[in-house]
Amino acid sequence: MKGALIVTYNPSQTQTLLLLEQLANQTDVLVVIDNSKRSPQWLQEACFNSDIELKHYSTNVGLANAHNTGLQYLNERGCEVGFIFDQDSEIDDSFVTQMVSEYKKAKQSENIAAVGPQVVCKFINEDVKPRVQKRAPITSGVDRASQIISSGMMVNLKLFSRIGSKDERLFIDGVDHEWCWRANSLGYSVGIVNSVKMIHELGDSRSRFLGFTYKVGSPIRLYYQFRNNLLLSRRGYVPLYWKCRNLSLMMIKLVSMVINHTDRKQRLKYMLLGIRDGVTGRSGKLKLKSK
Repeated sequence: MKGALIVTYNPSQTQTLLLLEQLANQTDVLVVIDNSKRSPQWLQEACFNSDIELKHYSTNVGLANAHNTGLQYLNERGCEVGFIFDQDSEIDDSFVTQMVSEYKKAKQSENIAAVGPQVVCKFINEDVKPRVQKRAPITSGVDRASQIISSGMMVNLKLFSRIGSKDERLFIDGVDHEWCWRANSLGYSVGIVNSVKMIHELGDSRSRFLGFTYKVGSPIRLYYQFRNNLLLSRRGYVPLYWKCRNLSLMMIKLVSMVINHTDRKQRLKYMLLGIRDGVTGRSGKLKLKSK
């Protein structure tokens, strides 16, 4: 059986309803993990009318927790594979069928824990390709990758149990990559299905600094990005190229956020908090003292 989970947080109605309809038609089991403070009425009605499981948390429990909860639910319902989606991903009506088909071919050659689609960045309408690591073919349709993003990821649930849950200490940023690297360290592969495309919003917008184009998200995301870069850089199974690249770019990003953005004070605060907690080893959800 095939299952899917969608993680939502203050979701857009039109886009989310379309994704719900597509996945309800392509999978056997579907669950929504809603991290919004109040679950929208339209989402509750859509799930009820389509026999979709809705799990609502009034406080944001984080991406890793949401993934673990959803995948555990799919596993308990008897699913062999589980798809993970963010609310802002766009797929076609044959997405699941094509992904499963290519995965079955590839797993005859290697012990593959998960595969993802070829991601197309919605902001620039271009395929997202690795900047450092080059892909190596597993089959004619699937390339080996060091890591893939969580949205669109298809996980072998039996192997997920062996590899272990997503790391909830990271809360959000780096959760998908860390799990892939951990799988690699245990002898499992991760792949990208080249023929299957998924349009996805990477960040909230784009900005440029010193000739570089970078993703722009909310100020609080900078806390998790900076902190988790430092936390992950201490782990032996995390690729050296990733450590070097991300640690070297942190100062450039800090300067660009201060120069390029009007909310620079708030962004600087979160970046410095992230550096502090990354150095001291603090993890989990950021807890700010109320005034």
